Amino acid sequence: MTDKCKLDAEKMTNQGFTDMGKLRSQRSTVAGFNPHWAYAHHAYIAFYKGKWYIAWSSGKVNEDDLGQRILYAVSEDALNWSKPKVMMDSYRGIYSETVLSCYGFYEADGVLYLYITMQEFKPESLLENGTSRPDGEHSGDVLYRHRYVMSTEDGQNWTEAVRCEWGGGTQCVSMCLNGRRFFFDMTDAFYNDGTDPLCWKKTGLSYEQVKSANDRGAVLLCEAAGYMTDDGVIHMLNRSNAGRLWLSESYDNGENWSDSFPTGFLVESSQFNVGRLPDGRYYIVSNGQKHPTWDRKELYLYISEDGFLFDKRYTVRDEDDYKIMQKGLAKGGAFAYPTTVIHDGYIVISYTKQKEAVEVTKILINDI
Repeated sequence: MTDKCKLDAEKMTNQGFTDMGKLRSQRSTVAGFNPHWAYAHHAYIAFYKGKWYIAWSSGKVNEDDLGQRILYAVSEDALNWSKPKVMMDSYRGIYSETVLSCYGFYEADGVLYLYITMQEFKPESLLENGTSRPDGEHSGDVLYRHRYVMSTEDGQNWTEAVRCEWGGGTQCVSMCLNGRRFFFDMTDAFYNDGTDPLCWKKTGLSYEQVKSANDRGAVLLCEAAGYMTDDGVIHMLNRSNAGRLWLSESYDNGENWSDSFPTGFLVESSQFNVGRLPDGRYYIVSNGQKHPTWDRKELYLYISEDGFLFDKRYTVRDEDDYKIMQKGLAKGGAFAYPTTVIHDGYIVISYTKQKEAVEVTKILINDI
């Protein structure tokens, strides 16, 4: 299992690509800069019952700081968006305000679900008299992190948030063998066989496998995304902060995963998104190949015929027309954390700008 994945990782590359130029597109602002809520990130998009939905994390100044909440907006065409509304507000936890983060949409049996994480930091690590998140070596001092899910059957009326064990992730649902659905999250894979839309089984890389990757050059492994090739192999790619994606594979529909290995797919330190076009081609939406950098100045669409050789690169966004309005902890990135949905001949890509504004790009698939 490990030998095959290592060989597959060696042949996965975006080097030597043909530059296909900049794609024609339509571009729309979902939410601009708000001086009272100057952080906006983790934008996820979905198409449900004839309308587009986008949800994201909204904070006052810093990334994942106290009081962070969830906003959403709706559109008929993915271009003209409603005024953002609060989906779930932060509230007082045990010691401080909670921190909410958007964690992806999922549709099953005519119901649209939105996953959300809630966390609170250890009180002894809080700054500014308990009103601000810890930074530096204490940034991971989390008291708890729980998952919640909200749902709607009409797109207008949403249930209260319900605690759940698993579900949600950095890559929204991919469909694999026998109708099994996957969320990919950090180094985990959650799958659902359809019997209960809220019953997810957790698999993915073990602690030992992650440590092994760290020992072999991955600064970290996180923010996974995945797709299945025609031979039934599921490929889980991870951000590594080492200038390239790392690859793990499952040969039994997600039950077990190989060790992870470095690929030749060069990329900045950033979250990315993957999928397949209606004609079967594979795509990866990511930032540029400069490393190390968190600038995320360009957003590209890489295309592959076989899921390994990504030899065509299209430019999605490369404008330098937005400057950060208010500095904050971990803010920045011109076009960051893309998510994608394919519908009615278009691929729609959501992302955030400098982590304080939300935007989408709509592209005709026939142009790719």
